[in-house]
Amino acid sequence: MTIDPREREKVFAYLQYIKVLYRSQQLCAHLPCDMAQSYLLDELDKLPKNEEISAIFASSNLRMRLDGQQYRNALYEKLLNVIRDEFHNKPDGRVIVFVRTREFACRLSRAFDSDQVLSGLNVRTKMITGRGRAKDSRCLLLTHDKKLKEREDQNILRERLMNMALEVIDRQSSTWFKQEIAKNVAQINEERIKSKALIMEQERQNANKIYTLRCRFVLLLPEQNKMPTKF
Repeated sequence: MTIDPREREKVFAYLQYIKVLYRSQQLCAHLPCDMAQSYLLDELDKLPKNEEISAIFASSNLRMRLDGQQYRNALYEKLLNVIRDEFHNKPDGRVIVFVRTREFACRLSRAFDSDQVLSGLNVRTKMITGRGRAKDSRCLLLTHDKKLKEREDQNILRERLMNMALEVIDRQSSTWFKQEIAKNVAQINEERIKSKALIMEQERQNANKIYTLRCRFVLLLPEQNKMPTKF
C-alpha cells in the first residue's frame, strides 16, 4: 500500500502530538499540574502546526493558570512532606528517589529545587542516570574493556540470584515472612547486646589497671660544675 507523502507527514505529526500528550499525562499523575502544563506547552511549541491544530489550541484552555488545591498532586505532596521531615530531623541526611525516565528525573529535580521549604533547609538535588535493570528494560554494553565486561557479567549473575531469592520469598506465606523478620531482629539485638557488653568489659578492665609512673629528677649545678646530678 502506497501512502501519500503529505498524509505520511500528517500521521507522523499526529503521533508526535500523541507522544507529548501521553508524557504530559504521566507527569501530571506524579507532579503538580503546572509542571506538566509547562512541559506540554514547551513541547507543543516545538511541533509543526497546521490550521486545524492551531484552531484547536486557540479554542482550548491549555495556557490557563493552574492555581488552587485541585491542581495539586497528592502523591507528590506526600513525597515532598517525607523529604521535608527527613531533612528537618536530619539536616545532614540523604534521600534517594528512583524514577524511570531522564525527563521525569529532570522535572522532579526542578520541582524540589523550587520548593521554598527545602530551600530553607539548604537541600540540594543531584540527578544521576544509569543503566536500567528492571524487567523488560533494554541495555546494550559495547566495550573493549575485558574487566568491565566481566564485572557486568558478575552483576547480571548477582541480579539473577537476587531475583530468584525474591521469588522464593514471594511464594512464602505472610506468617513465615513475619517470623523471619522477628528472628533476624532478635539476632541483631542479641549481637548488639554482646557488642555493648564487650565494650563495657573493656572499659572496666582499663579502669582497673594500675600504672606506675617513673620520673627522673635532674639537678643543674652552677657553671663551674657543669656535670648534672641525677636522683
